[in-house]
Amino acid sequence: MLRGNHFAIEWIKYLSLSFALIIVFFVALNEFFQLPLRPADHLPTFESPVKTSVLETLHSMTITNGFGRYELAKEKGSWELHLPRSLHARNELVEQIITSLKNLRVRHLYQKDKINLQNFSLDNPTIEIHLKSTKQTQKLKIGLINSIDDSTYLMDDQSSLIYQIDLFRPSLQSLGLEDFIDSHIFKETIDKIQQIRVAKHLSKRGLALLNLIQKEKIWSGKRGEKLNQQRVNEWMTGLFSKKAEVILDQRGPELENRIAKIMERPFFSVTFQKNDKSQSRYKLSYPLTSLPGIKLEKKKFILVTSSDGGHPILAHKSILDLIKTKMGQLKSIHPSKIIY
Repeated sequence: MLRGNHFAIEWIKYLSLSFALIIVFFVALNEFFQLPLRPADHLPTFESPVKTSVLETLHSMTITNGFGRYELAKEKGSWELHLPRSLHARNELVEQIITSLKNLRVRHLYQKDKINLQNFSLDNPTIEIHLKSTKQTQKLKIGLINSIDDSTYLMDDQSSLIYQIDLFRPSLQSLGLEDFIDSHIFKETIDKIQQIRVAKHLSKRGLALLNLIQKEKIWSGKRGEKLNQQRVNEWMTGLFSKKAEVILDQRGPELENRIAKIMERPFFSVTFQKNDKSQSRYKLSYPLTSLPGIKLEKKKFILVTSSDGGHPILAHKSILDLIKTKMGQLKSIHPSKIIY
């Protein structure tokens, strides 16, 4: 009886040792396949796996993550979102993504084999990026995201390597439709504007309330009136920070006709002349009582349309307080009377 127990104990020890050796073998095998080829510090040419030649003439980009697929294209110097909806894109966000792609820091290189593809989740990527330039395309896949050491794993379809890189900034996996859309009412940037004209449309031509001209970064009235630069900058900052409440990108014939009828006689217009002499013009309606198929609080919102062919938008009527600003308020050196 004792001999039987001793034999059973020895057999259990043998099985345990064998099992431990098997585990060690597979761990070692796994580590072997994940072993970096060479430290990134010795590979200056691999500072970014993204081709510089692609980024220099990039004209479209598709980003797919857990929230959806976003197709962007560059048109007349600005980025436009084509899918899932056709809207103005946030240019600063797209440029941040391009800068991140350009400045990727590679930590380690791994062989692109089946085990590493699975280990780094590149067989089922978290993010896919498709870049198109004038003559080239590049497809990138991003897999496992390691929040402990702020790194992730990337591969290029045309390369035999997997790149361990620093995490993207901004975080691509968390971007949704609202992040890609530029909901600002006025799309221009202050440093690219040479002249601003605000008119109240009591007649067809409109009565100019403001006519500001910028020369060597100093703003003045069209007739040379000296303005308080701080007040002008505060007014412009308020104007360009205003955002749409609703973008009317899905319009039936009835709504389309109603918008066209309303904007035949706008309340105000704002015209920007840019440094390259091109112009963009916005029309603002009176506060609305109703629109077909749209639920509105009575006289709380206005329509805004633009000459660039973008979708009409609904904005809160509070923007009219800024639009009604008179030249005298911008001349004042006293605390601003502008209402934001």
